[in-house]
Order: sequence, then structure tokens, then C-alpha cells
Amino acid sequence: MKVRYLVFSYFITTTSHILLLFYCRTRSVLAGIPTQSVGTRKTYYLLKTY
Repeated sequence: MKVRYLVFSYFITTTSHILLLFYCRTRSVLAGIPTQSVGTRKTYYLLKTY
């Protein structure tokens, strides 16, 4: 029973780490988009403030 719990916790931590890595990578890719999307980004910020 204890081994199963250990495996489960390990699986959860690994999955969360992978998700975090994927999230950071996606954010960096979005940040690397050329300045042609400045207008859409401004609109997004305006929508975010309201």
C-alpha cells in the first residue's frame, strides 16, 4: 500500500513538472512572437483590465 502511494505521488510530481515546463516554454514562444501582434496584445490587455 505504501509503495503504491509513493508511486502515485511521484507520478503527480513528474506530471506537474512536465506541465510547468510546457507552460514556461509556451510563454517564451508567445513572448518571442514578432511585434506584428502588438495590436492584438493591446486589445488583450484592454479586455483583461475590464
